[in-house]
Amino acid sequence: MNEERNLRSLSAISLFIMMAAASIAAAGDIIYVKQAGTGSGTSWADAYGNLQDALDAAVSTDEIRVAAGTYYPDPNGLGNPRLASFQMVNGVTIYGGFAGSEDPGTFDLDDRDFVAN
Repeated sequence: MNEERNLRSLSAISLFIMMAAASIAAAGDIIYVKQAGTGSGTSWADAYGNLQDALDAAVSTDEIRVAAGTYYPDPNGLGNPRLASFQMVNGVTIYGGFAGSEDPGTFDLDDRDFVAN
């Protein structure tokens, strides 16, 4: 009986470890976008200046954080700029409401300010 209980406990622990590892592996990168940015999106100081550039770099499970401002899709090659659109990526989340100076280590998504940003 003890052996069966130990086996169940070991199975439960193994399942927990596998689920924890899967959730860690599922977490993607955070990509930053800020008006006038010229970087590669690794931080607010190194942010992309164009939302589509961030989308082009993103893969499923990534998160894009967008600082205050207005972002337009690139109309190049289109006769009518109103036909331009952003090309979204499945599994990528996009969050706005950022000032563009938040510390990612201490900042919570619930702290975003949609009115000011």
